[in-house]
Order: sequence, then structure tokens, then C-alpha cells
Amino acid sequence: MSSTCVAGVFDCSSPLADPDTCAPYNDAYISQEHNLGLLVVASMVAAFMCFTIGANDSANAWGSTVGSGAVPLSVAVTLGGFGEWLGATLLGYGVSDTIKKGVADTTDPDCWAC
Repeated sequence: MSSTCVAGVFDCSSPLADPDTCAPYNDAYISQEHNLGLLVVASMVAAFMCFTIGANDSANAWGSTVGSGAVPLSVAVTLGGFGEWLGATLLGYGVSDTIKKGVADTTDPDCWAC
């Protein structure tokens, strides 16, 4: 016996679902099961964009210093890379918290229904 797909009723493929009261998936959303290629391409594009945006920011920050000869290029690259790593490590939690607040309330039990 299966139930209808409503908020609060688990999909039958969920490991938390009770086989007697679960609802069959109603195909309201396209299945993402076979989109590994899309995930790989999207990850590669995201990594490339992160690299190029970071390189642009570093070039803006160190361009005049290296151009004037005050700091050699190798020192600027080392300091810039360390600064980028340190900033992401120490301040990355704020970005994660902002993304979590705006995307979905993962503690809401209705978020995972149907």
C-alpha cells in the first residue's frame, strides 16, 4: 500500500521511508541520476572560473608593485597565493553560512519530501 506524494511523506527510494506508507516518486522533477557528464563539465567550468577570477584579483592587487620593481614576481606570486589560501581558510565559513541560508532549509523535514 502506498500513499500519495504530499509534503512530509518520504519517497519510496529513501532509506528513511517505511515501505507501507511511502509515496512513489511522482516525476515532478527531471531525474538527475544519469547526468554525470553534466556534473563533470560544470565542475571543470567552475574550477576554471575560480582560477581566472582569482588570477585577475591577484593581478590587480600586485600589478603595480611588481611593475614598479618593488617586489620580484616570484615573491608576489608566493605572497598572493598564501594570502588567497589564508583568506579562504579563515573567512570561508562566512560564505558557506550565507549560501546555506539562501538556498534551502536543510533542517526542514518537508524539504526532503516527494
